[in-house]
Amino acid sequence: MNEKKKIDEADYFLSQMHRTQNIPDNFDYNLSAFLSAGRTVCQYAQKESTNKPGGGGQNWYDTQINSSPVLSFFRDERDFNIHQEPVNPKKDINVVIDNYIGTSLSVTVLDNNLKEKNHLDLENKAPLKKDNISVTYRYYFHKWQGSEDVLSLCKKYLDELKLFVQKGIAQGFLSVT
Repeated sequence: MNEKKKIDEADYFLSQMHRTQNIPDNFDYNLSAFLSAGRTVCQYAQKESTNKPGGGGQNWYDTQINSSPVLSFFRDERDFNIHQEPVNPKKDINVVIDNYIGTSLSVTVLDNNLKEKNHLDLENKAPLKKDNISVTYRYYFHKWQGSEDVLSLCKKYLDELKLFVQKGIAQGFLSVT
């Protein structure tokens, strides 16, 4: 009955993730909120379906969650985020330097633990202006076996949550409200 409100909340946080994808901390905060809102959809559905007269609700719920790799992955990812440690997706960082004249350039690539992974140093010390540099981020879940990035997989999850609720309504396990 309250599932739609939480789907809308998850949709809001997904839009915030798109908006903040080049601000890593903000992206992680919005991802954490997205995980919680999405998981709550399932928790509300579980409670409502198992309280329906005639039984079968828990079996319906378990079948829906366990038959979907996406729904079960996000269940586990949210639980890990809440009970173990904050979500920390892998970050692929793309740095583009346009219209750079000179040969002085130093680039240091860090992993999530801020340890140096690669260092490039070119000589001649010409000034580099901030307007010439653009940095973009793309995120991936460490435990997801597919090729989807976080934003694509979250969109897929949101679509599956909507379908999950529609099926619950159609089969009489969830109410329309």
